[in-house]
Amino acid sequence: MFLKALRNLFSQRGSASVLLRASILYKKAADEAEDNYRKTGHRYFVIYDPAQRKLITLTYDLYRYRPDSYVYLSRRGRFPHALTRNEFKEKCFYYTPSRNFPERRCRGEEYREKLLRWQRYYSLCLHGRGWEKVHSDE
Repeated sequence: MFLKALRNLFSQRGSASVLLRASILYKKAADEAEDNYRKTGHRYFVIYDPAQRKLITLTYDLYRYRPDSYVYLSRRGRFPHALTRNEFKEKCFYYTPSRNFPERRCRGEEYREKLLRWQRYYSLCLHGRGWEKVHSDE
């Protein structure tokens, strides 16, 4: 019965190796975001960068000449669509608390939901479909 449940789980979400690889990438990116938050105190978001084909950590605020600021990079054409802070938070896969509101962080059910969304997105990217497909099925 346990094996049948596992088989059903993986058949719905993808192969075990893809899920494991996606989970490891997600954990590394989340740890990097937490480390950056501890160093600077700014809120960091984990998003997928199609140019580098990996998860990256960015802060939303504008800091002059900061290569990890989304606003700075989008003004220089790195991202095709400018997003508001709330849209950016919705589309990210993980976020740290902010300096002003340390209780607002990606935890519990939201953390699991974003992890599942990342795993789904990662498995769809391996099969040639992207972000639009992920959001159209939801």
